[in-house]
Amino acid sequence: MAALITTLTTFAFISRLAIIITQIISNSLIPDHDAHVFNPQLQLINSTIFDSFLQFCFGGLRRWDAVYFTHIAEYGYTYENCVAFFPCYPFLVSLFSKVVSMIGVIQMSQCVLLTGVLINCILFSLTARNLYILSKETGLDEITSLLSAFVFCINPASIFMTAPYSEILYFYSLILSLLYIKRGFIFRASVMIAVSISVRSNGLVGIGFILYSILQNFIKEFYPGVRLSVNRKFAFLVLSSSIKVIVCLIICLSTFFLYQYYIYTLFCTSSHSMPNSAVIAYGKEQGYKVVGDSPSSWCFQKLPISYSHIQAKHWGVGFFNYYQVKQIPNFVLASPVVLMSLFACVFFFKTNPEVFLTLGLFRRNGKKNRKRMDGDANLGQDNDSCRDEKSHLAEQMVVYVIHLSFLTLFGCCFIHIQVLTRLLFSSSPLLYWYAGVMLTKEPLISSYIKSLISVLDTMHAKDDQNVFGNIVARRHLAAKKESFASSNGHETWFHWFDYFCQHYLMSNIGVKILVFMLKNWSRLNLESKFIFIYCIGYMFIGTVMFSNFLPWT
Repeated sequence: MAALITTLTTFAFISRLAIIITQIISNSLIPDHDAHVFNPQLQLINSTIFDSFLQFCFGGLRRWDAVYFTHIAEYGYTYENCVAFFPCYPFLVSLFSKVVSMIGVIQMSQCVLLTGVLINCILFSLTARNLYILSKETGLDEITSLLSAFVFCINPASIFMTAPYSEILYFYSLILSLLYIKRGFIFRASVMIAVSISVRSNGLVGIGFILYSILQNFIKEFYPGVRLSVNRKFAFLVLSSSIKVIVCLIICLSTFFLYQYYIYTLFCTSSHSMPNSAVIAYGKEQGYKVVGDSPSSWCFQKLPISYSHIQAKHWGVGFFNYYQVKQIPNFVLASPVVLMSLFACVFFFKTNPEVFLTLGLFRRNGKKNRKRMDGDANLGQDNDSCRDEKSHLAEQMVVYVIHLSFLTLFGCCFIHIQVLTRLLFSSSPLLYWYAGVMLTKEPLISSYIKSLISVLDTMHAKDDQNVFGNIVARRHLAAKKESFASSNGHETWFHWFDYFCQHYLMSNIGVKILVFMLKNWSRLNLESKFIFIYCIGYMFIGTVMFSNFLPWT
């Protein structure tokens, strides 16, 4: 398992490098589109060759909402429209950027960009690892768990999990909280939900996982054999569960209200001012409300919550507000994730409808009488075992189906529809599990994955036992390095590249799966082809469009 996780996290990082290389090429060849959106000019005074190099490598990732996040990380919440972007990610980027800027050869704006991308690449690899572990602990088999993590590494929202966006930090904290819930650490899970809420507003929906877990544990203790009389045990269960709910809600909501209070003091009182004249000038030019201006209307509400006001005023968010003829192309772009979410929810519902009708909280103890022939006893036991596995899996999936259904419905009714792809793929592991199950149903893929895992386990076991072999391998590598060093010019780079491709790139399990699917394309089923085309297509087309300020948000 350790070797599998290592190669999986390596593939996750390789996929981030592919995104970065793609945006370098597209940003160099295609002129940027003037999108007429928030885009303050970078203040590069006495820039160095390092600043130019970083701008060349990562400049295509500072687009759309990434401009907001990098601006907040560098200057703080200067304009009221920035308030829609929650503080945890820009604070984290700002913190590490200040450390990087101590080197003294890189401008702060480039430090912010570099740090934001590196943080997201690291978090992406860790999230791939945690998603695989969560899949296993939820009850999925090893092949499906691996394929689910594989799909995550090439998911359609990949560009938003590489650029300085908060999506991957949010998904990382959500997956970690779900792992804590599985292991019974409800208060640790609440802390991670609080972190996710400080990253993105839709983290508030994650509180449902905490409440569901507490309710599920309560019913397991209290049911079956429901006591009509209120005895001590029942009273203790009610009291302890109620205390858990209150404490968890306080933990989860603390970051949200602390942020709202900070924004209130920043924009609703006159005690703050902004020293940067260039930032003030840009805000005044664009007509933004700047820190120190007269308070907005939301400041005078009984509960001065800024978020809904900002979303409605600056982005026009509201019930069916986005249903316009000119938005038809965006609805077409979002249709695959809507359909995939619908299919995923229906698929897992059909595994055991009875479990879903009871919300996975009650399990029937009674067994149906089944007539079997004596010779079919073993077959009957196998059927019972399979039925129990499906029932257990359905119980595990109930809360995820409810979560994904709510987010999809809410997204279709209220938010900008083109945002739905990155919203759902950074919020629900169920999409990856559904894709993993669909790929596993293709015998060609599942048998190939099984052989890869078997070979990987065998090699790992031999490496652990064969110390002499490891010494020989290290000497072989040293000899290779020496031979490369003795080469001249382009031959050195060619040898190094060839060696890297053979021993690192092509030996990676994720790369092998990609190559295998391409080689056997004509033999794959329709579902596998759709998942591959959707993920790879959106991954690379989205990167090209995003990096040139074309409409891909």
